Amino acid sequence: MAKCKGTNIVFLRKVLGAAGTAAESQFLEKLTPAEAESYRTALPVSWLAAETTTRLFEAAAEVLHPGDAQGIRRLGRELARDNLKGIYRALLRMTTISFVVGLSARLWGMYHDQGKASAWRDPERNRVVVTVTDYPELPKKFLDEIAGYIFGVAEFTGVKNLKVEKDAQDPRAWKWSVTWG
Repeated sequence: MAKCKGTNIVFLRKVLGAAGTAAESQFLEKLTPAEAESYRTALPVSWLAAETTTRLFEAAAEVLHPGDAQGIRRLGRELARDNLKGIYRALLRMTTISFVVGLSARLWGMYHDQGKASAWRDPERNRVVVTVTDYPELPKKFLDEIAGYIFGVAEFTGVKNLKVEKDAQDPRAWKWSVTWG
């Protein structure tokens, strides 16, 4: 079973706590006892099943962004904003989108126990493709959270007309195409 670090769950506790007691209670009602325990006890260095992390993000999106089909993607974007504060934000403004997205791909292994991430810069147009291989168990909903995170990281560079499109056709190679104009 694939696992990822608990940093995302620590973020969820932060945003749900900021949303208030009622929102967090509503969120907890959507969880199984095991999921609620994972939510309450996860540390940034904890390893959690990717399915559990995905389920927690789904439930949080339902509470924080009700009726929004892009709720998980929005949470991924908010996670990037939360992770990259202060000096990091200023530094990202001075880099290229290719560098930032490539760096995100290189950091994949620190947060996931499976998969290999890479980034390829299209020399013909403003496009970078992030690919994750060797991770067939990656939950499809988690792909949306990753798309939001990539968008959140890339937008710090200040590019215009930013888009991130996921390609979930091939479980041997999950892809996100990042374009700007």
